Amino acid sequence: KGVTPGDWTSYMNTKEWVGGTTIEGLYGASGMDFSLSKVTGSDLQGKKSWFMFDDEIVALGAGISSSNAGPQPVETIIDNRKLSDAGDNVLTVNGAAKSSQLGWSENMANVKWAHLAGNMPGTDIGYYFPEAASVYGLREARTGKWSDINGGQSATPITRNYTSLAFEHGATPSNAAYSYVILPHKDTAATELYSESPDVEVLSNTTDVHAVKE
Repeated sequence: KGVTPGDWTSYMNTKEWVGGTTIEGLYGASGMDFSLSKVTGSDLQGKKSWFMFDDEIVALGAGISSSNAGPQPVETIIDNRKLSDAGDNVLTVNGAAKSSQLGWSENMANVKWAHLAGNMPGTDIGYYFPEAASVYGLREARTGKWSDINGGQSATPITRNYTSLAFEHGATPSNAAYSYVILPHKDTAATELYSESPDVEVLSNTTDVHAVKE
């Protein structure tokens, strides 16, 4: 909020807890209590966790709150993925293909699953929503310069195509929450099948406990 990032400047989480653990090097869990209030002046905060299983990653968020986040609405990015040079990777939501035109955006209701075709064979990715969700989708060309984030780098404009999926929490959310499952390498049919018979169950998604069973 009103802060221009400085070159090589660290902006530290002001909360006291972040951590993770692994089980026999096969599965993992990470979590964080998050706020940048002392840096940005915004009271935006939340608690977020990621559970890494054999073929899925479960993401949970709770306690997402702010009374003065700033002029932009608060959102959680589900994914922000670089597309092919043509930018026409197929995005399928609940079995229906969305527009492949750059500039497309849509507030999609009751999303149970989604799938985005990869840039190469085997790089598809699926998404499953344990609680059917409202998801904002966007497909666009973006132009930027490395010097935008580091003054000593190239000022040559670079344009690439992206699709992003997000939860929109509004300008002043109070204890907002979300849950979704990332399914790397699954094609459209496998993603739909997974949504009908998921391997994971969210046991708790509160400000006290995040817990998932696989």
